[in-house]
Amino acid sequence: MKTLICLLTFILVLSTDMTAQDRVLDIKVMEGQRYDHLIPDDMKYILPEFQECRFFSRYGEEFTGLINPNFLTDNIYLLTSTGDTLRIAGSEDIVRITAPDRTVLQRDNKFMTVIAEHRNTALCECPSVDIDFFHEANEADEALTALEDRISLNTGSYKIIINDPSYNNNHPADSARFVTVRCTYSIQHFLVIGDKAYPCRLSSFTKAFPERKKAIKDFTKLYYTDFSNKESLIMLFEYCTVQL
Repeated sequence: MKTLICLLTFILVLSTDMTAQDRVLDIKVMEGQRYDHLIPDDMKYILPEFQECRFFSRYGEEFTGLINPNFLTDNIYLLTSTGDTLRIAGSEDIVRITAPDRTVLQRDNKFMTVIAEHRNTALCECPSVDIDFFHEANEADEALTALEDRISLNTGSYKIIINDPSYNNNHPADSARFVTVRCTYSIQHFLVIGDKAYPCRLSSFTKAFPERKKAIKDFTKLYYTDFSNKESLIMLFEYCTVQL
């Protein structure tokens, strides 16, 4: 145990803050234009490319295919031999995907990449993209005006229709009207316990490892566990699972 504590102390001292920073991307979109295909693949897909994977349903069924989970739409897509992408029916029933270089779990309609796993508990990272809409920036005023309550989206088509009277009155009907689509990419960490996912916090770890509740609390105080830091969470997870 002394060796383990010394090793963890060494890692804590040397590790830098690896918490993923938010990435922000602004996309200029004309009214009526689709914007989903303008979002880069690494801001909507789990895997870097479509890969041959094994995937398993909650009913024990096993499948294989050239797939990629899309966390923007919460669907899994299949790449066909003709190069088309098709949404897999029943994507919500897929609970585990085994790719060549990683394992992906789906819990609570979220796709999560496994960082570390022990029995029925896994430490995971979950990417997400928040999308906000703004008027096109005025050259005389760099501030953007929020549009969240003044647009409508055609369900499933990702097309923008402006319903803002003030904007419509100040722009001729025959002029092109633009919206800035702001995509904010971030990563959150979750602890998956069985078929449920919990945000990484002290209570989640004590729930997953109740027999070590006091030891976990002592560890987090001694080593100043940062529940938003990947390396810090890995240290805690390894401590919880050692000798189990």
